[in-house]
Amino acid sequence: MKFKYNIWGIFLLLQLACNKAENIAPVVLDLQVDVEDQIQKLSYVKNLVEFKETAVLDGLKLYSVNIQNQTDAPLAFHLIAMDRAKANLKLKTISLTKDSSDYELGTVKEMATQSPYASKIQFAVNGDFFYWKGNPWGPFVQEGKIIHDKFFDTWHSFFAVKKTGEFLIGGNLNYTKLKDSISEGIGGVEKLMSDYAMVSHANSERHPRTSLGFNAEKFYLLVVDGRKAEHSIGMSFREMSELFFSLKVQHALNLDGGGSSTLIQKEGTGFREINVYSDAEPRKVANGLAIVVD
Repeated sequence: MKFKYNIWGIFLLLQLACNKAENIAPVVLDLQVDVEDQIQKLSYVKNLVEFKETAVLDGLKLYSVNIQNQTDAPLAFHLIAMDRAKANLKLKTISLTKDSSDYELGTVKEMATQSPYASKIQFAVNGDFFYWKGNPWGPFVQEGKIIHDKFFDTWHSFFAVKKTGEFLIGGNLNYTKLKDSISEGIGGVEKLMSDYAMVSHANSERHPRTSLGFNAEKFYLLVVDGRKAEHSIGMSFREMSELFFSLKVQHALNLDGGGSSTLIQKEGTGFREINVYSDAEPRKVANGLAIVVD
């Protein structure tokens, strides 16, 4: 009989716990940020030299920033913020490569100009790391077509837009399971944010950078100028992570950087590079990521 009462007591406790859980309201995160204020608070910022905010379209903003860091060195970057609630704003991969039998490199401007979305592209950046013969290091999916599905290394990552519209950053281990559900996908290497937490990296070198991040409300593209001592020294992984953390980004990924880092913006019927690229001319790359307006 005592055993019977104990079982009944456990059942009642479980029932009460379930009822209590059902009454707990879900936590709603406040993802709104003042971008200028957050940049001024970054640990590596000594002075905010220039901050320019441009409303490009409803739900699409460009921030152009110049700062003086704690060692008095200059740092310049562009940040694009896209409102995910705007159904007319979409992400599309771009490339001169049409299938895995004929890889081709091209500048971001060339890829955007020859894209079927050319008239709709507002911004585009370089994408994945790549081999000089043209194939990217990681997965590449365009309009649901898998062009490349191998990884350079097991710890490398990818960014994808699923056919449902969901954004995700994954890795080698879950790509195989997810690849048939991907509409647009592009490879990357270092994760910078994971579930709102900064990801630590031992490498502290500063370089030109291209990266992306997102939460439930915003999608961000970050392009950092570098390797030009008089203009901008570039960012480290930690500095990018801290910037994304300040913007309340849930997940973020580092794309190819250095001489590959390129940001173009629509201008008239064409495009122009708006970042200061570190090579003598814009580098030809394997693929890119564009923000298009339907």
